[in-house]
Amino acid sequence: MFRHLVEQQTIWLAPGELIVGEKGPAPKATPTYPELCCHTLQDLDLLNTRDKIPFAVSAEARALYEGEIIPFWRGRAIRDQLFDTMTEEWKAAYGAGVFTEFMEQRAPGHTVLDDKIYRKGLRGFANDIRAGLATIEGTPGAEIAARRAELEAMLICAEALVGFAQRHAARARELAASETEPGGEPSC
Repeated sequence: MFRHLVEQQTIWLAPGELIVGEKGPAPKATPTYPELCCHTLQDLDLLNTRDKIPFAVSAEARALYEGEIIPFWRGRAIRDQLFDTMTEEWKAAYGAGVFTEFMEQRAPGHTVLDDKIYRKGLRGFANDIRAGLATIEGTPGAEIAARRAELEAMLICAEALVGFAQRHAARARELAASETEPGGEPSC
């Protein structure tokens, strides 16, 4: 699913932008994750009107939430299932603000935990994952099968992110070519 999302996401690059990677198809556009925590119409109104870092919610998106997304995900979202298992004491502490639920506040991938990604790169991670897969190839057992599945999923994600970066690079080349005058010099 992650690979599908990054293969389909619209690539946005602003003129002169040097650091890329919008969450959505344009600045201030972001996907939601109703499978994690399904926003209410009031949540969408708040996102649309808050003073600091608002996100525009179109009438079409609001109608889609009201007619399809909320009815489908109500009671099915991970947050709903999690809260169904919590004790009343925990829910009271949550309601008082003692605990917060990270996924209510941020999209997945909101943080980078350390600098390995900058030192090693995603291709380096993919190579490490392939090496890990090679060490367990042909080994039977349920524990090994679970590890193999985990490594295969990690490899799919690493390769998907490389492809996402390549899509940004291709879009940057397209934009650069369109800004070039017939003599080969940039028009800006």
